[in-house]
Amino acid sequence: MYGISPWLRFSRVCLSHIKTSNARFALSYAARAEFFENSSEAIQDIPDNARLLVGGFGLCGIPENVISAIAKKGIKDLTIVSNNAGVDNFGLGLLLQTKQ
Repeated sequence: MYGISPWLRFSRVCLSHIKTSNARFALSYAARAEFFENSSEAIQDIPDNARLLVGGFGLCGIPENVISAIAKKGIKDLTIVSNNAGVDNFGLGLLLQTKQ
């Protein structure tokens, strides 16, 4: 056992547990995509107190139209996970300014 790392031993235990369980696993899945005409339509189901994961890197690739629509709609008490907080008047900075 000297040559096997603790992580490898742990992963072997987990795999043996999965093999003996009644769980069924699929190697593929059918994704269901929804398409919206505009960002206001896309956010219509987001309630107050929602938790959102916001993509992008810095200010590149962020969903700026969706963020603007959320700010305009006035959705409150959001918990947002992102790698940045935007800047004044752009990106997540819009939601920070209005304390959403």
